Amino acid sequence: MKAISIQNLTVDYGGQVLAVDDLSLDIPSGQFLAVVGPSGCGKTTLLNLLTGLVPLEKGQIDIGGRQPTAGDPRVGYTLARDSLFPWRTALENVCYGMELRGVPKAEREARAHDVLKQVGLDGFAGHYPKALSHGMRQRCALARTFCLDSEVLLMDEPSVHLMHKPKSSWRIFCCRCGSARGAPSCSLRMI
Repeated sequence: MKAISIQNLTVDYGGQVLAVDDLSLDIPSGQFLAVVGPSGCGKTTLLNLLTGLVPLEKGQIDIGGRQPTAGDPRVGYTLARDSLFPWRTALENVCYGMELRGVPKAEREARAHDVLKQVGLDGFAGHYPKALSHGMRQRCALARTFCLDSEVLLMDEPSVHLMHKPKSSWRIFCCRCGSARGAPSCSLRMI
């Protein structure tokens, strides 16, 4: 079964910049895929289209047989920048997406503590982003996405601020994160 289907996708930003040119790609369920390319080649544009954050200009995108829309609970997305709220602790930032989805407070905090531990931040749940390194902030943002138990995980440069040793650990963790929770059916990672 296809988790993501992209057919004849073209994005040219009103004729100004050709970001994606006639891309067709089928990603099956259970697939972990990394897209590698130079800066400015359309990787983030593709992710934004897959999340419904950018309107589709030309082509077709289906996630689980439906066109993506912003806020789709089937899709979890970690941006290249951590996008943490400075007024929320690490725990509160990780809980944010679950809070928006209506997960009860006790359940979301328990899940957030579990994932923070898995990403090596269990001792930092009460810290604010300003007290965290870039790598810790990125792990916090990834934990927020992993807690959503989405069918599809989209990650834009998820290990950009991580040191070499944690990067290899993250690759293993990202590959295993779905099997432990029964999700995701597909992961797409941009490098």
